[in-house]
Amino acid sequence: MEEDLLKKRTEAFCMSQRQLCWSGKYTLLNDKSMPLDYPKELKDCLNDLLKTHNEGKEYRAFRLETKPNHAPHIRCVFTMDFDPAKGFLVRQMFLRDTDTNKEETLRIQHNRQIPCNQAVIKKFPKVKPWQKHLKGKYGI
Repeated sequence: MEEDLLKKRTEAFCMSQRQLCWSGKYTLLNDKSMPLDYPKELKDCLNDLLKTHNEGKEYRAFRLETKPNHAPHIRCVFTMDFDPAKGFLVRQMFLRDTDTNKEETLRIQHNRQIPCNQAVIKKFPKVKPWQKHLKGKYGI
C-alpha cells in the first residue's frame, strides 16, 4: 500500500510539472551541486530517489537541476522535500542565466507558486549577439 501511495505522489508531481511545461531532462544533485547521475526524465529521478530513501526510511531535502525547453542558457535548480502525506514539495527555485550571470532565487511556499517554463524564459531574455561587445551602461 505504501508503494502505491509513493507512486501516486510521484505521478501527481510529474503531472503538475508537465502542466507547467517543465518536461526536459532532470539531474539529481548532491550537497555540493555536483550531478549524481546522468540527466533523466523527472519520473525516473524521483523513483531513484525514493528507492534510496526507502532503504534508509529517511527523507531529506534534495535538489534537481533542469533547463527550460528552448532556453539552454538558463539553469534551474529546484530544492525539494518529500513528505509521505503531502508528496513532493518545492521549497526554493534557483534560476541562473549562464550568458549574463544574472541570478534569482524564488522561495516557494506551495507548489502552485512554481512559475511556468515561459515565465522563467521571459525573466532572462536571450542576449543579442551585438550586446556581448558593448561596454559601459549599454552592455550586459
